[in-house]
Amino acid sequence: MNNSPEAKNALLVNGYKEIMALADFWPELDKLGWKFRALCPGAQKKILSNGLGWPIGRFYPLPRANSKLKAILALILWPLWFIFYLTIFTFYKYRKKINFIICFDLPELLILAPISKILRLPAVTLLDPQSIRQFEDLKIRRFMLVAAKKPRLLVMCEESKKQLIELGFLENNISLIGPGIRTKNWQHQADIFSTLAAADKKRSNKKFFSLGTVVELNSQQNIETLFQAAKKCLTVIPHLQIVIIGDGPERKNLAWLAKKINIGNLVWFVGEQKHLKKWLENIDVYITTCALAGIGDMMNTLYAAASALPIISQKNIGLNDIITDNKNGRMTGGEDNEALAQAIISFYKDKRSQKEHGQTARETVRQKYLLEHMLNNFLASVNE
Repeated sequence: MNNSPEAKNALLVNGYKEIMALADFWPELDKLGWKFRALCPGAQKKILSNGLGWPIGRFYPLPRANSKLKAILALILWPLWFIFYLTIFTFYKYRKKINFIICFDLPELLILAPISKILRLPAVTLLDPQSIRQFEDLKIRRFMLVAAKKPRLLVMCEESKKQLIELGFLENNISLIGPGIRTKNWQHQADIFSTLAAADKKRSNKKFFSLGTVVELNSQQNIETLFQAAKKCLTVIPHLQIVIIGDGPERKNLAWLAKKINIGNLVWFVGEQKHLKKWLENIDVYITTCALAGIGDMMNTLYAAASALPIISQKNIGLNDIITDNKNGRMTGGEDNEALAQAIISFYKDKRSQKEHGQTARETVRQKYLLEHMLNNFLASVNE
């Protein structure tokens, strides 16, 4: 496999969160002969735990120019930064034999796009939807579009592609690869799809009706909307509980909020969990609580779908490709806790609908969002 025409000696530039959200993806490329080095802050321990012994450095992009002052500072620093990193990347090309670059954020292209052209190093930018939304506010956007006139961009959803076109990037240079998950080794199971019947039976015998979410507990999430909706559901669903998988700086504040609105005894904060399957098996409906879905949120939603859970999500947060309203889940608007409550109650009252939506969600993953689908789309895009 090492002689495969797809194989690259690639340098991963920054994008720590995105790299770790795709922890199953990089080893698959490694099996195809891809070799990696990484300029990523804080990633060494976790990357090594995946069996990929990458030496770790760091790429310092220009200041994020979300104000006029920072935009001016970025323009002043650009020539110095460019010369410095041209030297660094020249070293990587000729001494480390790097022949491909993968970056994860649009501002990085201010430096990397011209370097890629000068050194004739092919490059792609694999974008998290959240980084695209942040780019909309950058004052230096026009300058970046000139510096990176025709970058190769890979996106996870159609909504991201539309946003990039509106920002001025060329449609022909944007490829949709979609997220993908590995299921065969998840929670040490040979095949997740062959074990779900037992999980379905387990759910049907439960006393509580459980809502679950996997989320980073920060100020950007809509956990409060979930809490308010759950409180409204109590008159119809007396045995309700909420399982929140994840951790973050807002955990204590959210626990306090749950107590304040008198649902503290219904909410379980279980922290980060390495193996999600056993937790998802005990959930009836999966709720997305992110204000804007990143790659990690997409992956967690796919794991929930693979567990045959119906999904309730907000519209236009990056999950429209995965969730089809009234087929494998429900779509609600914004921070509308009343609409969310009604969606939850509809699944509680109609167990048949709940099961059918969950089965359709599982089939969606099987048909479109397995890891091999993402891998094939990625390879097709970088070899065009």
